[in-house]
Amino acid sequence: MERFLRLLRVLLVRKVYQRADRVVAEARRRHSHAMSVYLLAQEMLALGADLSPYLLRHIFHEAARRRPGYGEFLRHTGDVRALAAHTGNDFMSAVLSRCKRLQMDEVTELLASPPPHRKIYQSEEIESRNPAQDYVPLGVRKSLARKQDPGTLERLLREQDPQVVKNLLANPRTTEEMVIKIASLRPTGEEVLEEIFINEKWSSRHRVRKALVF
Repeated sequence: MERFLRLLRVLLVRKVYQRADRVVAEARRRHSHAMSVYLLAQEMLALGADLSPYLLRHIFHEAARRRPGYGEFLRHTGDVRALAAHTGNDFMSAVLSRCKRLQMDEVTELLASPPPHRKIYQSEEIESRNPAQDYVPLGVRKSLARKQDPGTLERLLREQDPQVVKNLLANPRTTEEMVIKIASLRPTGEEVLEEIFINEKWSSRHRVRKALVF
């Protein structure tokens, strides 16, 4: 029975890959960013949150292999604002949670990391920084804050959840310049500043203390 279930899973994943190939082929014919995002969103909704991560992983891997059309389609996939507009934040949250459970780190980061020109987060006291990322679960952001990739850390410097900031401060790849950027952000929440203040490593730095004072 277990062997049969494994075989069934393999066949199901292959079917998802075939659907991904069809979506990319259709998007290449349309030559439209908006249509590409729409086609992807509709395919994800049809597959559901459980199978969508396999669809995205296949696109990511084929783009890495430089398969024609996949690199361009991957760039369309990175437009989380448009994607979430079609699927809904709740659905995207479920997809990201599923990616994390499956340990698909590359897909998780693709969806959870906004391009640099976007702003990043929102609370009642803080101005909206990226409403398109409201669907990103706290657990995913906390996990990203532990990553060793400087680019990922840079994209989290506007984060307003103190738990995520705490992980950023504890990350060995975090630099003094990054901490100063967090402390200098205007406006920002007092809980974020408090996390920096109580951190023994960073609160002892003169430039960091100066940023906190200002």
